[in-house]
Amino acid sequence: MTEEQTSGARPGKRRHMLNPEECGRIAEEQGRLVALAEHKVALLADLSPSIDRIHKKLDGFQQSLDNHDTRLVSLEDNVSERLDKMENQLAVLRADNDKLRAKVTDLEGRNRRNNVGLMELPEDIEGPQPSKFFARFLQEVFGPDMFPSPPELDHAHRSLAAKPRPGAKPRAVLLCFHRFHNKEQIDREVILLMEDVDLEAHLPSYGDRIALRNFCKSLTQSSKRKQGLFEKLREKLKVRQSQNGEEEPGPSNYKKKKSKQPKRKIEIGWIHTESKITKQVRAKQGGGTRKITISTQAGFDDILHEGKALFFPQGKSNKGKVDEFDFDVWDFKQNSLPRDMSVEDIYNIVKMPILRFYLATQPKTLIVDDDTEETEGNKQQPDNEDPVYIDNPSPDILPQFYVSEEEGFDHHSQETEFVVLPLSTSEDERFSVVNESDPEITFGPDPLNNEDSLSDTLIYQPEASQNISEIILVLHEANSFNEMIGAFSDHDILSKIIKVTRISSDKSLEKGSGSGLLRDVYTSFWGEFYERCTLGTTYKVPFLRHDFTEDTWKAIGRIFVKGFQDCGYLPLKLAPPFLEEMLFGKTYSDLQTRFVRLFSSQEQDIINMVIEKFDSVDTDEVIDLLANYECRKNVSPETLPEILLELAHKELIQKTMFVIDCWREVSQPHMQLDPEALAKMSLKVPERRS
Repeated sequence: MTEEQTSGARPGKRRHMLNPEECGRIAEEQGRLVALAEHKVALLADLSPSIDRIHKKLDGFQQSLDNHDTRLVSLEDNVSERLDKMENQLAVLRADNDKLRAKVTDLEGRNRRNNVGLMELPEDIEGPQPSKFFARFLQEVFGPDMFPSPPELDHAHRSLAAKPRPGAKPRAVLLCFHRFHNKEQIDREVILLMEDVDLEAHLPSYGDRIALRNFCKSLTQSSKRKQGLFEKLREKLKVRQSQNGEEEPGPSNYKKKKSKQPKRKIEIGWIHTESKITKQVRAKQGGGTRKITISTQAGFDDILHEGKALFFPQGKSNKGKVDEFDFDVWDFKQNSLPRDMSVEDIYNIVKMPILRFYLATQPKTLIVDDDTEETEGNKQQPDNEDPVYIDNPSPDILPQFYVSEEEGFDHHSQETEFVVLPLSTSEDERFSVVNESDPEITFGPDPLNNEDSLSDTLIYQPEASQNISEIILVLHEANSFNEMIGAFSDHDILSKIIKVTRISSDKSLEKGSGSGLLRDVYTSFWGEFYERCTLGTTYKVPFLRHDFTEDTWKAIGRIFVKGFQDCGYLPLKLAPPFLEEMLFGKTYSDLQTRFVRLFSSQEQDIINMVIEKFDSVDTDEVIDLLANYECRKNVSPETLPEILLELAHKELIQKTMFVIDCWREVSQPHMQLDPEALAKMSLKVPERRS
């Protein structure tokens, strides 16, 4: 085909003709492409096994990583559980450690509680037998009244230090008494001899020091306090040089007994009865309290003669002439003095440091008409006399409490007994006396004066005219526990109506009154009783205290009864078996359940787990727990219930039986309560987790 034909066939397009060179390049490039494709295929064929191996390894790594992740999560959970368990065990160990430390401290204290130290005693004074020497030494120093025979000493030795050189300060002597009450006797004597500055180092509060001294005085005979123990001690320690140059104790003459005194001091007051009103005559009215010295063989007639001479000089007084009155002599209890008794006889009976007698008078002619009596009584009473009346001045109460005039009280009420307990506000305020206009009116004994054991002016109502139905207790918030016990030492208080006034810690009078305040007083008392005198957590049981006598426990029993009588208040934290045994003479509640509620929360959990499943708790832990309650039997699943019941009876009943007997004696005649009512009230006691 010609070029024209070709161009005619496809008009508009020109066909490019390739030259040989271009064709050759194209062929080479195509060959390269083919070679590259073949090379690619070969490379893929070579790399495919390696890639497969890599994929397999990566799969293995992923699987290992997943396994490690699972193990880490499991390990974290396990560590968390073990850490919580370790923390719980650490808390238990810490509590056990605190308990053991407390026990060690208690054991150390109990081991040393009978120890007494003596200072400034010359070295080698005791010789080769120190126990015997110091026993005789103490008997000589404190006298046969305290120690009729030498006190028994377990051991006596010098402090564990090197022996000092001659002239240096001697080592202290340590004595261990076999009987604790001997050590207490010495403590009381030493406290009474200590200066206030020295005692302040141990008791910073002035009121505490006063209360401590009063307590020691109440348990110590005043005659022994006046013997001058320090003087006798100095005499005992005096040494003199013997001819051979050795030092030996000098002679002592403090054993010499005083000759029998032919005369004694007594106090005489004047009590006058007129218009059915009996009161003591004040000093400014010619009465007051007079101190005289009289023969120890003096009796009724001698005291009457002295009283007339004192209060009726020249046969006259502010009340009238001596022949216008009937006379009698009363003793310190306001009882008529027997005519066959002498002053010496009374001193030997009552053992008081000084006796008080009263010249009792009343007009020979009494007006019978009541209206006339009242009028005459008002005429006889001067305006400035301000009489203060007090009913039932019991001799058991008067030496312990102060009685004072209080503004706002009706002093003329014949049905009120005013008992005001002491409050020391400063060194100069020894009495709780509100009316300071007449300094001669001082009610109650001065606790710092050994000789003045009775009040200066005490208004007395004869027993025939007494009709006591109400008493007022003035309590101090800081010392209400002891004051309540002291007030309820009165055996007749359960038959009286009690009203309370309370003085707060800032010495201001609380505004509250009535049954609300009375209930608060009982609540505060029992709260303090739980802390001072009981053991246990949810339930409490009393424990015996060496400073609580039978009378003290009976006084607390009267508080128990009176609180229920006045307010329906019962201290329900006391264990129900204890209350049931005291009130009904037998127990109705489950001893084991109540016993477990004496434990702490941790101990309760252990006991409950052991009861449910014996093997759930380490046996040693159970034995240690029961050993705290002096368990004497081998603990096993078979013996555990019996052991718990026996321990419960011992802790709840046997150990508290003395308290039960004291409370039962005062509660049975006055309380009407059935076991079901007590059980319902006991259900209100909440669980306590400590």
